[in-house]
Amino acid sequence: MAVPKPRPRTVFVCEDDEDARCIIHSFLCARGFDVRDMPTGQDLLASVVREQPEAVLVDLFMPDLNGWEMVARLKSDPETANIPIIIASVLSQEETGASLRELFAWIQKPFTEAELEVVWAKAISK
Repeated sequence: MAVPKPRPRTVFVCEDDEDARCIIHSFLCARGFDVRDMPTGQDLLASVVREQPEAVLVDLFMPDLNGWEMVARLKSDPETANIPIIIASVLSQEETGASLRELFAWIQKPFTEAELEVVWAKAISK
């Protein structure tokens, strides 16, 4: 009897900054994740319930839905409420007035792989 292959660990990335996306891809692929680019917030929301990624990384400022809208929708749906979310932004968490630290992790752009490593560990341990 053949043993089924384990399902790849999937992470959705909704990020329109190419440099940030390259760092994210390099970091996650090196750790064995299947990285799925979501060009828009609508694409992310349409796929997240069906695919149940291990985590989601969203840019705060996307053209169609901003990061806050995506976070609100993900956290309000019982099927996606427990998926770890990492917010990426050129603004610091303090600059945005974000006080919902328990809901997601935050990384300020530009960032390095080392900085992403710290934030990633925090996000998936919640």
